Order: sequence, then C-alpha cells, then structure tokens
Amino acid sequence: MTNATHLYKRRWVFLCVLIVLQLICSYNFAGFGQINDVYAGYFKVTYAQTDWMTIASFAGVVLISPFLAALSYFHVVALRNLIITAAVCVLFAFLCISTSLVQPLLFPLLVIGQLFNGCAGAILVSIPSIFAALWFPDSQIGTAISLNMFGISVGNVLGFIVPVTVLHYPVSDNTTNSTLINNARIVQDRVVLLEMYFSFLSVAIAVAVFFVAFLTDKPPQPPSLCQAAKRDIVDKTKRTFYGFLRDTWALFSLNYAMLALIFGIIFHINAWQYTMMGEMIRFIAHTQQIAIPPDVFGGLIMASTAVSGAVGSVVSGKIVDTYKRFKLQAFVGALAACLFSVGLTLAFYFRSILAIALSNAMFGFAVRICIVPVYELVLEQTYPTDESFVSIWLSGAQTVIGVAAAEVGRIIYDAAKVLPVTIFQTCALFLALVLAAAVKPKYNRRAQQQALETQSILEENTRLVTENDTRNGF
Repeated sequence: MTNATHLYKRRWVFLCVLIVLQLICSYNFAGFGQINDVYAGYFKVTYAQTDWMTIASFAGVVLISPFLAALSYFHVVALRNLIITAAVCVLFAFLCISTSLVQPLLFPLLVIGQLFNGCAGAILVSIPSIFAALWFPDSQIGTAISLNMFGISVGNVLGFIVPVTVLHYPVSDNTTNSTLINNARIVQDRVVLLEMYFSFLSVAIAVAVFFVAFLTDKPPQPPSLCQAAKRDIVDKTKRTFYGFLRDTWALFSLNYAMLALIFGIIFHINAWQYTMMGEMIRFIAHTQQIAIPPDVFGGLIMASTAVSGAVGSVVSGKIVDTYKRFKLQAFVGALAACLFSVGLTLAFYFRSILAIALSNAMFGFAVRICIVPVYELVLEQTYPTDESFVSIWLSGAQTVIGVAAAEVGRIIYDAAKVLPVTIFQTCALFLALVLAAAVKPKYNRRAQQQALETQSILEENTRLVTENDTRNGF
C-alpha cells in the first residue's frame, strides 16, 4: 500500500504555469472594468454596454457547465483538457480583443473576446480544487489551492493598476460631456492597448503550448492513499446517462447547495468589484480634493483589495494545511468579511477616503480566508466523486448565483447610487455567514485517508512479524 503513492516534483512547475494562466485571465477581467471609459470613447458605445459585457461574459459559463459536467462524468474531459480549453479560450480572448482595436467597427469582436475570457475564467475557478486533489498530498492541498488563487489576486492587482496608469483620461469642460474623450488621446490609448494585449497574447500562446506539450490528467501514481482508493472506485464505476442524472441529483445535497451559495456570494462580490466598485470610488473621489486622477485613485484602492487577497490566499492555505478546521475557518472568514463590509458602508456614508481604502483592503483578506476552506469542504463532502464533475457543477451554480446578485446590485446602484449597494453586499455576506455556520461538513476523504494509513501500518507490521518469524524458524 505504501508503494502505491508518489509525489512528482513537476507538480510545482505545472502549478507555476497555471498561476500565470490565472493571472492573465483575471487581469483581463479586472482591467476591462477600470478603463471602460476608454472603450466607450473609442467604440462610441455607452458605459452600460461596456459594463454589461463584463457581466455577459459569464453567460457562457451557465451554458457550458452542464455540457462540461457530462463530458467529465463520461471521462471525455479531464484535468488536462479542462486546462488546455481554458488556455485556448484565454488565447482567443486576447486575440479577439487585440483585433477589435484595429478599428471601431469591430466592437463585436471585443464582446466575443470577453465571452471567451468568461468561459476561461469559469473553468479556471473550478481548477484549483481539481488540480490540488489529483497532484498534491493531503498536507499540501490547501497550499496548492491558495497559490492558484494567489495568481487570480495578482492578476487583479495588475488589472486595477496598470491600465489606469498607462492610459489617458476623459476630457471635461463646461461645454462637453465629461464621458467623451479627446480624439487625439483615443488614438494614443489605442496604441497602448494594442501593445498591452498583444504582449498578453504572446504569454497566452506560450502557456497553451506548454500545457499541450507536457500536462497530463493525473500523475502516474497518486499522491495519497485516499486518491489511490478513489481511482479504483472511479475506474470501476459504469458510466451511463442514468448514472449521470443520478449522481448529479445526489451531488446537490443541502450541504453542497449551501457551499455553492457561499461560492456564489463571493463570486458576486468579485463581479461587483469588476464593474461597480471603480465607479463608486470615482463617484466619491470627485467630491474630494485628491491630487491624482480619480481613475488612478480608484485603481489603487481596488489594487489594495487584491494585494490583501493575495496575502490572504497564502495565509489561508497554510492555516488549512496546519489545522484542518475547515468549517471554523470558513465561519471566521465570512464573519470578518461581513464586518469589514459594514465598515465599507460606513466609510462611504462618511465619504472617508482612508476608511474606504482600509476597509477594502481588509475585506479582500477576509474573503480569501473564507474561500480556501470552503474548497476543502467541497472536496471532503463529495469524496470519492470525481473532482472534475464536482467542481464544474460548482462553477456553474456559483456563476448563476453570483451574476444574478451582481445584476441586482447594478439595478440598485443605477437607482440609488452607493450606499444601498454596499448595504446589499453586507446582507449577502451575512447570508454567507449564516450558511457557513449551518453547513454540516462530512469529512469523507479524511476518514478514508486515516483508515488507509492505519491499514497500511497494520500490513507493514504483519509483514515485519512474518519476516521475523521466518528468520527465527517459526
């Protein structure tokens, strides 16, 4: 039994390249929302159209999730194909966006590019738990998940800062609408955007080629005893359409539904950050005496959220691997996120720039502390069900919940501006807190691992006793 497992050093190389893929995908999401005024000026479209593209990019997720879940169930699609599909989607996203900047009439290509990026993002959300479970031992799963999410946070940091730093801003005066951009500046921004997106396109091509050439669905030998046992179960299970429907129905238990709701609320927070947060900060910044442009200022505040989220991901992974108190950690993280959301609401009410920045930063840290153990809870509860099947359904469910909540937030913001939106967010996080307290985790994987380790020790002791008896002539 002890010889049935092995750890491969190349898992760290795969993880590093996967972090790069997460980074460039999240960069596109975060950066797009920050410079929607540039797109609005170049393509001669409204802010609502550019904003809707960010949300609409998630529509493909809802459509492809059942299809991908079925393919993973019948073993047509596994980890390798999922990651390669995500990499190719990111590649086409940057290709379409870059091509759209050739001239304003190609605005539909920008929409298609965002749809590709949305599909890639949806797949990549499901990858951390799948990749960690297949390639890493139980003592490193939390770290592997957190490092995957670290890539997302770093991409957000760059997306919030880089575009608003290198591009120009709308020209406002007493006779023109402040949303219009000077034609000369549009030309300059177009060149900068072309250089930026073609650079990321080059990285996306390199990442896709790497995964096609080297990545496998799983290591030759599993990283843990429970993963070895799961392989035997999965390989021997007969795959039928009825079985797909049965396992899907069984998957959506009350606990799994509550965990999906928590994920959906966090996803809603991310969508809210991508679209409305920049507008809200700029709205407040315009009323204050700030030395730097409101766009740059908004990007810096949101980048502080992403930086703290990156730190929170690493810290959360270490806590998960060390203490394995998944439910307690998820509850504490949700409680902290809810409290900092209250602080953010008060900061917007009093229009305190410093309080907005601090609340945003601490909020990003708390959300990551919460989400990593929720990934672990999903893996524990659904063991020995195939991780790809579980995570794809989770990705689809959270996207539906998150986009619906984000659109409610957009309606509230358009009608009543800042404060009602932050109150709505706080209520959503309070619901996540209640769900984190109510969920009843089942530690199926941990129990199996402990049983197999005990069995392995007994087998080894029996072998030693037998060898000793044979040596002594008994």
